[in-house]
Amino acid sequence: MLARLPPASGPARVGTLDLSGVFRDKIGDTFTTSQGHDSSLCRLPADRSGAPRMRFVRRAAIITGIVLVVYLAIDWSVGLYFAYQERESKPNLAAIPGYQGQPYAVPEFALDVEGAAWLYTIPGTRLLSPDEYHSRYVNIDRVPPTGNFYRRTVNPPVTKPPPLTVLFLGGSTVYGADTPDDLTMASQLSAILNSEDSRHSYVVLNAGVTALDSTLERERLAYEIARGLRPDIVVVLDGGLDIVGGIYLGSPGRPVVAGRSRLGELFFKYFPINIYRHLRIWAANRLAEYRLKPTPSTVSDPNRLPRLTAETARIYEDNQRAMAKMTADHGGRFLAVLEPNRYGTQYEHPTPDLDFVARETDGRMPGLSGLLPGALKALGEGLARLRSEGIETLDLSAVFKDKTGNVFTMTTAHLNATGTRVVAERIAQVILR
Repeated sequence: MLARLPPASGPARVGTLDLSGVFRDKIGDTFTTSQGHDSSLCRLPADRSGAPRMRFVRRAAIITGIVLVVYLAIDWSVGLYFAYQERESKPNLAAIPGYQGQPYAVPEFALDVEGAAWLYTIPGTRLLSPDEYHSRYVNIDRVPPTGNFYRRTVNPPVTKPPPLTVLFLGGSTVYGADTPDDLTMASQLSAILNSEDSRHSYVVLNAGVTALDSTLERERLAYEIARGLRPDIVVVLDGGLDIVGGIYLGSPGRPVVAGRSRLGELFFKYFPINIYRHLRIWAANRLAEYRLKPTPSTVSDPNRLPRLTAETARIYEDNQRAMAKMTADHGGRFLAVLEPNRYGTQYEHPTPDLDFVARETDGRMPGLSGLLPGALKALGEGLARLRSEGIETLDLSAVFKDKTGNVFTMTTAHLNATGTRVVAERIAQVILR
């Protein structure tokens, strides 16, 4: 190709320049698909504006990774430290009046109870359930036909087949966090029924789960039936958590605790949060010790309290009615029981457990003790209405009125083995009559 040079000043001269062989010694590619077009000569400078951004992202990722590794190491160490401390310090139950005189109330029992305390969400529901666990004092087993997890009930051998299945629903009082497997309410009920009924054998399933109220118990019964269980008898013992959620916290029908989302459950199961858990426990204990917990506004609102009480009692009554219908639809028998409570009556004999539970309640849930008597009365009236409809009920809120010893342990409805025996006897009387 010939390139024409610009004219010079002076007489006109014509010159030429031959560039046809300028690239004969080239090493790299210079031509594109169009003959003679040199892309390398026309290339623009590279845009390096994204480089600082990428460097920032890399540095942020490195810093985040280092922080995460440090956190995991510290959190893991905290978990190991407190696990070691708990094993070495060995909880002292002797200071709690409700445990005094109970032969099982040893440090190993307390550690077993704590080890089995974690709750997990049943997939596809908002129901909580303990996970499989085995130890000397506390065992949680997967039981057919539902494949759900239940606190172990010590059932005597079946000698009069086929046995009658009793499904025992409730919260922590039924679960029995204050007694070993053989002394839970369910195990003692099974022992009494099998001993006193000459015609039938009984198998009792302990479906008690910490923090269940009547709304979640209704959902749990529906879940059990949907999974193939056909109980001959359903016993539900509850009431306290309906009062806490519906009246004390001001949310009738809303469970105090419910299952987590799928993402939340994965986080709960696999992400270490030992630091958070122990800080939360420490803070709760300090607030209770120094009486710093605030009283919910519902407790001091004279206009709102009656409405919350009436609505909570209505929902509680409706849940019992729904469970009675579900049970009857499958040919079973239903019994609704209002649980015993420290504030269910005036006691004839003052005992140390009453004062201990009162102090614990006022420290951890200030204001609750004042509303419990009226709230329990409202639920008891609801049971009376159910009874007039032909539904079997049993009000045990004042069952310990004449007691002379300690039966309450840590909370208003938690019982030692002496207390669970009394409740089991009363329930057995209704079943066997």
